[in-house]
Amino acid sequence: MNKNQFYEKYRALAEKEGSSISESTVTPEQVNALEQKYHLKMPQEYREFISAAAHEITLLNGTIDNIHCEDDVEVELEIPAQPLNQELSELDELFSGCERYINAGYIPLGEMDGAYLLCLDSKADGIMIKYFDHEYCLDQDFAAREEFESDAMVLFDRFEDFISCFFEGRKYDASRCEEYNE
Repeated sequence: MNKNQFYEKYRALAEKEGSSISESTVTPEQVNALEQKYHLKMPQEYREFISAAAHEITLLNGTIDNIHCEDDVEVELEIPAQPLNQELSELDELFSGCERYINAGYIPLGEMDGAYLLCLDSKADGIMIKYFDHEYCLDQDFAAREEFESDAMVLFDRFEDFISCFFEGRKYDASRCEEYNE
C-alpha cells in the first residue's frame, strides 16, 4: 500500500466514526529525523502509513480468530493520534516510552487490549507484526532482543492484513502465522 491508499483507509474509518482527518504535513525529513533519534530503520510501508493523514483516531477495533486458541476475539488497539502539524509528536512519545523495544529492533504500533504491545519487527525479512505481554516484559526487565523474542508472538505477516483487520473491520485468522510461533 502507498500513502494515498493509507489516506483512503483513514478517511473511510474517520467517516464511519464521525471524525475527520486532514492531509498530512509530515515530510520525509521528519520521518528520517525520528528514525535517527531512535536509531531505527522503518519499513517503507510503515513510513507511508505514518505520513498518510493527520487524525485524532486513537482507538481501532478488530476481530481475530485463532488467537489464544479462541475465535471471534474482539480486540482494541490504542494508537497515537497524529494531530495536524504535529503528526509525529504522539508517536515520538510512544517511542520514548518503549526505547527498550526499539533498541531490540521493534517499532511500537500501539497497545492492544491494554496489556499487549503490538510492534513491527524492524529486523525481520518482510513485515512481521508481533505482540508482547508488555507488563511481563517490563517486569522481567527485558533489554536484549533474545529476551523479547522469548515472549513474542507473530500476529500479522503482512501489513495489508493489519490494515484490513483494524481499519476495514475484516475478521483476521491468526492461524496463518502459526508456523512462525512454533
